[in-house]
Amino acid sequence: MFQVIKQEDRARRGRFSCAHGGEVQTPVFMNVGTQGAIKGAVSAHDLKALK
Repeated sequence: MFQVIKQEDRARRGRFSCAHGGEVQTPVFMNVGTQGAIKGAVSAHDLKALK
C-alpha cells in the first residue's frame, strides 16, 4: 500500500508498506535485481563464501 504524506506540485513524499511488514519512505533509490541479473553477477563460489 502506498500512502502520500506530503505533496507539492508534482513532487510527493510517501510511505510504501511491504507485504512482509516493512516500510519504505519515498522518494528512495532502491537497487532491484532480477533473478537472472543476480545469477550473472555473482558466481556460486562467491555465494558460498558469503554464506
